[in-house]
Amino acid sequence: QFIKKPFEYLFHLNSNLAFAYILGIFSGYPQGAVAIHAVYEKGGCTKEEAEHALCFCNNTGIAFLLGAVPVIFNNSRLGIQLFTVQLVSSFIYAVIFRPKYIIKTDILPETEVAQTEPILVSSVMRAIRPTVTVSAFVMLFGALGTLINDLFIHYSLSPLFSSILLCFLEITNASGYLSQLESELSLPLMGFAVCFSGICVHLQIAGCLKNKLSMKRFFTAKLFQGICAFLIILIFKIY
Repeated sequence: QFIKKPFEYLFHLNSNLAFAYILGIFSGYPQGAVAIHAVYEKGGCTKEEAEHALCFCNNTGIAFLLGAVPVIFNNSRLGIQLFTVQLVSSFIYAVIFRPKYIIKTDILPETEVAQTEPILVSSVMRAIRPTVTVSAFVMLFGALGTLINDLFIHYSLSPLFSSILLCFLEITNASGYLSQLESELSLPLMGFAVCFSGICVHLQIAGCLKNKLSMKRFFTAKLFQGICAFLIILIFKIY
């Protein structure tokens, strides 16, 4: 409850979306999208609010940033730094592009939401669908990343060009490649990859929305946040 008023004041969005914001920060994608979709389906926000919230409530999970990234880059502080940069970048986007006015909408009582499946089946399926969607895209883009790496090596393409391309595709492959890139742009590009999240994640989120919400602004929003992170790391020399 304590975050609802600040959330409403800062982002000009219905306070019903505050939990989705927190979930998106700490649990990572696509949980933020799943929570936003659930609030929208229950009448807790407008479609426009939900689509705007999608743009900054889906972030790289803290488990990956604090667990995998420091190991990959052999830098114990880097995970915390990237998490902070991501938080700042998404906050900047949310404030700059916030709606002019707050639309008050109350979540409908649970009894008013149509129940088309038995409760147990519905609960299990809601838990499984995002997991299956994420796993499928991770495997697909993992194989694609390996293929692209082999092509890069075969054709002796510039490591910097290769790294930039991987940043747009999938964050795990990108982080492994960037950790071996001998360039001052390695960490700024990692910041971009973390905030942009990669096409792999964009497709995961789209798969969890069941065509109920549009992602027209999502790509450009994450691109904006990725550029913000790149510039923050470059300007403040986070290494």
